[in-house]
Formats: sequence, structure tokens, C-alpha cells
Amino acid sequence: MTVPEEVNALHGEFERLLRGEGSDDFSRIEASLASEFSFISPGGDEIDRTRLLAGLHAARGTRHIRIRIENGAVRWSADGTALATYEEWHDHGSHSTARRSTALLTVDGETPG
Repeated sequence: MTVPEEVNALHGEFERLLRGEGSDDFSRIEASLASEFSFISPGGDEIDRTRLLAGLHAARGTRHIRIRIENGAVRWSADGTALATYEEWHDHGSHSTARRSTALLTVDGETPG
């Protein structure tokens, strides 16, 4: 099973936001991240939802970046929940960086994706 489309769609929103494309509407991103969301940075820092959203707001339009998701797989799923892993590539012109990511996704009729 491949990574759910929600992972690709959400990272597309991150890319548009960082590039400054589209509107200033963050509702799609905000609605997609659970209140208990946390992100572990490549450097090992834990970043909660509030801090991540504040950083995204501040970073709007500051990076000419392309984000691509590769080598994704669902490692486990049951009852509307899935654990997915994927490589997240950030292309900055001729320079690229990559990280391996894990996401726990849950189905919620109130949120997009």
C-alpha cells in the first residue's frame, strides 16, 4: 500500500505556502493537523502544532522550494488509522535535502483529506 494521498496533498500546501503562492488561507493546513500533533525535526527537536503553525506563518513566501514525497508505504492500518513512512525531499534549485518521515494518520469526517 502506498502513502495516503493526504500526505502528498498536505506537503503540496506546505510548498505553496513557503513559495508564497495562493491565498493567505491556512485553514487547510490547520484543519489537517490534530491538536496533539508534534513533529520531530531532523535535528531531534520536538515541535508542537502551535509552534509549527507559527513558523509556517512566519515563513510564508520565503523559500523557492519544491517538496516531493517518495518511497512511501503504509506500515500498519486498522480502524481508520494508518502508520506511514516516506522520504520527504526538498529541492532548492540545484540543491536537495531529504529526510525519512513517519506519520500517524487518522480518518476524521471533520477534517480535509
